[in-house]
Order: sequence, then C-alpha cells, then structure tokens
Amino acid sequence: MMRMWHHQMRALGIPHPHAPSASIEHRASFAARRPHRHPLSPPSLPQHVVRFIRQDIHSVSQLEILLLLRERGGHWSPSAVAEELRTTSQSAELRLRDLELRGMAKYESRADAYLYAPRTERLRALVDDVASCYVTMRYTIINLIFSEPGDGARTPTEQADFAKRSSD
Repeated sequence: MMRMWHHQMRALGIPHPHAPSASIEHRASFAARRPHRHPLSPPSLPQHVVRFIRQDIHSVSQLEILLLLRERGGHWSPSAVAEELRTTSQSAELRLRDLELRGMAKYESRADAYLYAPRTERLRALVDDVASCYVTMRYTIINLIFSEPGDGARTPTEQADFAKRSSD
C-alpha cells in the first residue's frame, strides 16, 4: 500500500518528503498532513470497581484466587489453589482466609476447603463487574493494585500473623 502511494506521488511529480531534493516547506507540509500519534490512554475502570479494588484487593494473587473460586466453583483447598495458580500453600491459605474475612469466600470445615460465597448479592454483582473488567482491562487493574501506597500485599490476616510472629 505504501509503495502505491510512492508511485502515485512520483507520477504527480511530488518528491518523497525524506528525499534530499524535497524542500523544507514540502517536508513541513507533509508533517502537518500526517495524523498525530497519541499514546493509547488506558481504558477507564468504573468507579465502583476502582473503589472495591482499592478497599478489598491488596494483591494480584488475591484477585486471581477470588476469580478462580468464582469461575470454577466448588470446594478449593489451599494446596489445590496453590497448585492451580503456581504459588505456595501458605500464601494461598492466607489469601483464602482474608477473602473469608471480607465476606467473599466461605470455609467449610467438613470439606476442609473454601468456596465462593459472597455475603450479599450486591457484593456478588460487584465481583462479577470486577471479573468482566479483568478480562478486558487486565493490565489496568494490575496497575491499579500496584499503584496503591503502602504494603499492598499485606492483608489483615497477614498483618495478624506477622504481629503474632514478631511478639514471639
């Protein structure tokens, strides 16, 4: 396509804008006609999704565990989550307990596993919105999680465990 343009312009007697014979005026007029290239601006997330992520999601692994429970359903032990997401069982367990504390998962002792169980329909709808945004705007959500100040990876459960270990 570009070659066709060059041939058409040459046939009209218009020099290539980068050719040494092209005048400065011609180069300037060529640059003025070229469309401006703006960097792509990231897609914007709905405000309720941004609020939820800032308040309740503190790591990408926590979000991925939540979405795993939601998408696959059923009972998930920390070791099964760890195997599926390539993390440690301890990390998976901390994040599962945190999701339980936040009302997004439920621990069932008879199965010794967690399942997706938002405490309200509003929370279920919110997680559904986050999941659909994660499919289309994954990097925007990841950047949002990492942009939060402070130790975003430390959940309330991790803070309690850390405080307990520090006092020993």
